Amino acid sequence: MIYDRIENSGLYETCSGRLKKGLEFIKNFDPATPDGRVEIAGNDVYALVMSYETRDPNTALFEAHKKYIDIQYIVSGAERCDVVMLSDMLVVDKPYDEEKDCALYKAPAHFAGCVMSAGCFAVFYPQDAHRPNCHLTSINNIRKIVVKVKI
Repeated sequence: MIYDRIENSGLYETCSGRLKKGLEFIKNFDPATPDGRVEIAGNDVYALVMSYETRDPNTALFEAHKKYIDIQYIVSGAERCDVVMLSDMLVVDKPYDEEKDCALYKAPAHFAGCVMSAGCFAVFYPQDAHRPNCHLTSINNIRKIVVKVKI
């Protein structure tokens, strides 16, 4: 997992060309872009622009992906995002779905949390089970970009 502010994204752009494309999209994002899928480099790199209300972490599940890395960036609002290593014995709630590239897990007893506010981004790799979109203290309106980067 990487957790940082977008102004520091240059530190990570050498990790891969696809990751660099995703971070460049975020840095050049037009806030007038409507919600939905935005093509960046076909199925190799694309963005999901979304608006939503945060959810109760006590009812939310952790997710993990095998084919894509997530770059999650907060355009506006603030939310809590929890993360745990997939190897830390998570209990499967919904097995891996090849088409959706997602497995869902029940919350373990111990995990780390971070505050994602406007200008923050996090990169989640396949070993990083994550639970985004959660309340900090109460419901908050969020505008977010999730860039999917094919491994």
